Amino acid sequence: MIRNPALLILDEATSAIDAQSERLIHEALRHFTKGRATFIITHSVSQSILDFVTRVVVMDQGKLIASGPHEELIRTCPVYQRLYQAQIQQKTVD
Repeated sequence: MIRNPALLILDEATSAIDAQSERLIHEALRHFTKGRATFIITHSVSQSILDFVTRVVVMDQGKLIASGPHEELIRTCPVYQRLYQAQIQQKTVD
């Protein structure tokens, strides 16, 4: 981030932190990612990340199966629906 890259790729950047820290990182990223292409690779779909991403790409077994805004994928992509619902249920249990 110090080099101010035009392209930013983050792979599971917040996978090993608590929810509060994740929200803070996503808040910083929301400002830092303006005006640059950013790919965020994650298995976790939280509201704090959905607040600033423009498109979600869903892959299953190495194949692209859907792409679009969160709201569209919730309506049209069963794989994404299951992933998102499982995470909501997990957060309710925690």
